[in-house]
Amino acid sequence: MYRPTTGSWSATAPAAEARTNHAAALLGDGRVLVTGGIRQIEPLSSVEIYDLSNDTWSLAGSMVERRWNHTVTLLEDGRVLVVGGEGRTGPRSSAEIYDPSTDAWSWPQP
Repeated sequence: MYRPTTGSWSATAPAAEARTNHAAALLGDGRVLVTGGIRQIEPLSSVEIYDLSNDTWSLAGSMVERRWNHTVTLLEDGRVLVVGGEGRTGPRSSAEIYDPSTDAWSWPQP
């Protein structure tokens, strides 16, 4: 964790699942949502939330699809849009929306 007031870095508590090629979004309440990625060679649908105030990680509801190298965008209403990336069978052209108030994922409606 970086502390801008001191210009220093320090280690945080370890996440429940090691992952690379994931994406993260800063939620409106200051927590960080970490989505998908890869563990070893396995794509992930798992999601964790880091709470800076008490240096803890908690599991959140899993994404519908396993994906890595995807994008995440915090929407004005506090939900998070996850788009694209790679999956087990190649590129993903789908999107999902996470609602932190319900810890649930849904498909965006056209």
